[in-house]
Amino acid sequence: MKYLAHILLVVVALSNLAPIAVVQKVYAIEDQFTISQEIDNAAVDTEKPTVPQNLVATAISTTQIDLSWNASTDNDSVAGYQIFRDLLFIATSTLTTYSDTALTPETLYAYTVTAFDPSFNYSTTSATSTATTLAETVEEEGGGGSSGSLLPLKLVSLSVLPGQYSALITAGTNIHTQAVVSWGLTPDYELGTLVQTVFATDHTINIEGLTPATLYYFKIVLTDPHGRTLTLNNQKFTTTALPSVNLPLNVTNLQAAGGETAITLTWNNPQINFDSVRIVRSELFYPKDLVDGKVVYEGAAEKFVDTDVVYGKTYYYTVFAKDVNGNYSSGAVTKGQLYKVGEPTKPDDLFGDVVELPLGSVHPLIAKLSVLDIDFFQNGKKLEKVAGHVQIDGDRELLISIAYEKVPEILKTIAITMRDPQDPTKTFSFLLRVNKDKTAYEALIAPLGRSGNFEFGVSILDYKNQGLKKLAGVIVSVM
Repeated sequence: MKYLAHILLVVVALSNLAPIAVVQKVYAIEDQFTISQEIDNAAVDTEKPTVPQNLVATAISTTQIDLSWNASTDNDSVAGYQIFRDLLFIATSTLTTYSDTALTPETLYAYTVTAFDPSFNYSTTSATSTATTLAETVEEEGGGGSSGSLLPLKLVSLSVLPGQYSALITAGTNIHTQAVVSWGLTPDYELGTLVQTVFATDHTINIEGLTPATLYYFKIVLTDPHGRTLTLNNQKFTTTALPSVNLPLNVTNLQAAGGETAITLTWNNPQINFDSVRIVRSELFYPKDLVDGKVVYEGAAEKFVDTDVVYGKTYYYTVFAKDVNGNYSSGAVTKGQLYKVGEPTKPDDLFGDVVELPLGSVHPLIAKLSVLDIDFFQNGKKLEKVAGHVQIDGDRELLISIAYEKVPEILKTIAITMRDPQDPTKTFSFLLRVNKDKTAYEALIAPLGRSGNFEFGVSILDYKNQGLKKLAGVIVSVM
């Protein structure tokens, strides 16, 4: 299939970083990364982004200064920003904020920022902003110190959103603090600790590697720049259970349309045992579970308008359908971005930006996979495949499955993308999620409702969003 052609790997080093060449045979699942870039030689982009405006440097502690600035604009898009301290390059960021740490107390620092686009055109340097790190606190005789003049350290919010294999903890304080979270199966917190080295008022900590339907204990220690601490012990959460063997139906016909100020999502809810949907959004990649990103909508509608978006960013959405028993579907995915008036939209190819790696660089189990390893079921009966084609009843639900033992345990994401035969510019994608008995990765899809040849591609991705394998075929729907 043409739309599943291999994509070349391109590694790009920023001009301010010394290039390093390393040759090593490893599995891509474990420790490779790729950056891909397409260049249109017929129309090379030479326009620079605008200069970042209103750069502000704020001293947070004896060792940290926070920076913020207004976003730049570009004829294509802004890929990121370079940050300079005392005229020396120190970091790049895709955000309009940066925390500079490991500084010297009571020292003046000067900062500037430049913006760059995907073609590595660099803006003019921003105006300079300076800040002096705080002085170290010296306690007086008797230990009185100066704490009496400081604001009291208070916790203003704390929430836990557990998933099946992870838990997202968010905490807010009235002043800047560092957070340390420890967790375990007992109040000894024996399983692990995560340390945030940056001082902030809003903390987000994602604990991974957990077991479904399990009670965990955790504590959080918050320390301000003056060394004062606030500790919350014996906090608890329970991870959610794996879905039942028969996953709930996914939503269908999920689409994202970008406008000038909002991205509009539309879909069709399942007609059987349906309760509501939860939409999770991420700026990194398609959310893999209920807590892998920001929850932007929960309800029973078939439309959501996302206005909390900015131009130049791509937003990834997963829509999980919940049944009347509280089980969630494997998830339908889409992505969107804002467009200016007259700006051409990009083709609807959800996984077109995923680089497929050479077979010699991937896990042997994945290298062995073929389209014959994808199973299709209707009415509990396995359907026969012939030369990559499978015929289904367009009036019935379709279960798509890959046996659990055919992929490695460390696998991150499996997704199937189907192309609408009546409108080839439209595609719709679903995540395959492990079932309750760990026998297969599955997605349950509502009846397609029409005849036609639905081209499909199964993308297998590792935890760094690299394309390990793409399998192609055709679902022949007959009414």
